[in-house]
Amino acid sequence: MKPILLPKLANNTIDLIEKWILDNMPPYAEGAVLGMSGGIDSSVVAALTCGAFKSGSGLKLRGFGLPTQINSPEDVRDASRIAEQFAIPFTVVNLAQMVESFEKNFPAELSKYDRGNMIARQRANVLWTLAARYKSIVMGTGNKDEDYGVGYYTLIGDGAVYMNPIGFLSKRLVREVGTKLGLPEDLVKRTPTAGLEVEQTDEKDLGYTYEFVELVIEGINQGFSLNDLVNHPMIEIAAWGVNKFRTRREAIFDILHRHDLAKRKAEYIRPKVPDIKLEYGVEEHV
Repeated sequence: MKPILLPKLANNTIDLIEKWILDNMPPYAEGAVLGMSGGIDSSVVAALTCGAFKSGSGLKLRGFGLPTQINSPEDVRDASRIAEQFAIPFTVVNLAQMVESFEKNFPAELSKYDRGNMIARQRANVLWTLAARYKSIVMGTGNKDEDYGVGYYTLIGDGAVYMNPIGFLSKRLVREVGTKLGLPEDLVKRTPTAGLEVEQTDEKDLGYTYEFVELVIEGINQGFSLNDLVNHPMIEIAAWGVNKFRTRREAIFDILHRHDLAKRKAEYIRPKVPDIKLEYGVEEHV
């Protein structure tokens, strides 16, 4: 069976992203605000935006940590490490009291799922208010697998942004960009989490890794059938489950279902995403 081809970074991909950021800044903006979680996505976007705003542009990036009582201390610690590394002004805005007040005054009991989305919307509210204060735009951190692959984001929350500079990059390539930008290795390899529930991880919620998502969606786009994917050797060796699905077929079907929903979800809010073409080839280490 022929291999599933995966996109690869070009030597100038980082330069192209930074140029794209600068070219797509609106004329009224004096800079950007960015929610920094300490994760790989926001850290890469922080570094890329700093590169775009380098000396001479007159634009300024401001970073904000937005923890609640759910977040671990490592979230703010890791975000502050990146802020220090790239000389980004960084402010922590603790949302715990805001979230608590909302719950006390809300006329119905919130499920764990709805509470998580509410927190994401509170973060967005704070960021957009800060953006207005500083005449800036809200920089997004959505990647190709997470946002545009399976739609794993809150629509009027972390999805409510002006642009997504890494929206065309898989999680695998975001990590690769992070390494090229000199981010700490432990942060590059950090387990993805939305920080909206206690001990939550993306893989636990979804039931598969983002590397598995990339393989499935790229496979479908390249004409492989569902049966082809179920039996494909690259799929067989990928880390696909955390005991949420009984079979690979179930996991693949879930990804395809989520992908269909993600395409519809993206019609509501359409952040700018770079139209930067990547070359495809055989990836030996998935």
